[in-house]
Amino acid sequence: MTPRRDASQHCETMRLLWIVCVCALAGCGGDDGEAALECSRGDRWGTYLLEYSERSGDCGPLPDALSRLDDEDAMGDGCELDAPDRWSADSCRLERAYTCEDPGIGVTGTFVAVTEQRDGSGARLTGLLTVRLRDADGRVLCSGTYDVTATRQ
Repeated sequence: MTPRRDASQHCETMRLLWIVCVCALAGCGGDDGEAALECSRGDRWGTYLLEYSERSGDCGPLPDALSRLDDEDAMGDGCELDAPDRWSADSCRLERAYTCEDPGIGVTGTFVAVTEQRDGSGARLTGLLTVRLRDADGRVLCSGTYDVTATRQ
């Protein structure tokens, strides 16, 4: 593979990574460690500014983006849950594991997200996302861990 192909593939890989990160937040929930927070799965709706901060790994930074989070069960094209979502008893915290495939670029991503609702309205969501991207031959292209913050606009 030529260096130009590697750079092109990396750009496509990052595009896929950004697209599927939205899936992690589609059903966000959580516990802020302070007074008891009342949460409902229906609290997470509207347009959110998604901000990512890379903790570790070699996938590189993700750009901030606006996204709609209106359907907690929605998954992006080519994405499916690896197991049923695990909600906390109070519906404030969500654990989601999913895989997304883009046959057009030959990349498959596996993701695990733990997200928390930080206020009673669902306007602020935070979480942690782990990522592993593989090429069509199963070789790891990159892996990483990101802090994620979503703020309703």
